[in-house]
Amino acid sequence: MSHNAAIENEEEQNSSRALLIYGVGGLALAAGTFLLLRYLINRLKENVQQNKSLEEGNSATYAKQLKMAFENDGWWGTNVPGVRRVFQEIPTKESFEAVRKSYQKLYHANLVRDLTDELTASEYNEMISIISSKPTNKEIQSGETQEKLLQRATLLWAKRLHEAVNYSFMGVPGTDEDAIRAVFLEIPSQRAYRLTVESYQKLYGISLAADLAHDLEFWEIDDFMKIIKSKPQ
Repeated sequence: MSHNAAIENEEEQNSSRALLIYGVGGLALAAGTFLLLRYLINRLKENVQQNKSLEEGNSATYAKQLKMAFENDGWWGTNVPGVRRVFQEIPTKESFEAVRKSYQKLYHANLVRDLTDELTASEYNEMISIISSKPTNKEIQSGETQEKLLQRATLLWAKRLHEAVNYSFMGVPGTDEDAIRAVFLEIPSQRAYRLTVESYQKLYGISLAADLAHDLEFWEIDDFMKIIKSKPQ
């Protein structure tokens, strides 16, 4: 190979290396730009949700309240009554879906997965029952009969009470008195309570009174029944 040919071959190799370097650099720059844009967009979405979380009853507010209940002001464990309160306040199934999406935007995390990590099986089932008892927007708009909604609610109240009296933590059986109280406070009337008792018997083949008597002190039962007696007929 002549001297000139060798020089030309070396220049071609250098040019190829330069093109390769520029190509890789260009890809890296493009990838970096994409990641930066995605980060900025996510931050913008997060800021929008953060601003919305200052509005009472907003999906972002519910999402933030759930996150705060999970963190429990830095104390060990989860503020389960706080989680329950948020679930009770969410008005419809569609509202819960909006909360789930807001939670994802705010914290880049899956709400259902976090609920699974933060709650016991009984507590998780309780929250699912609370959401299942909510009407849909379609039901509200179509004038769904209150009687039909009540029948569905009584089944779910019965399930929540059963979860509460069969509560366990780390395999240790117990009773979730707070969950029982929450149901008794939600039940709107003495008739609704009677329907819940009937649903409990049909679902589990045992009376609610028997399960409560097995799990609670007599004075606790008396306190719960005072709540029901204070309700309208």
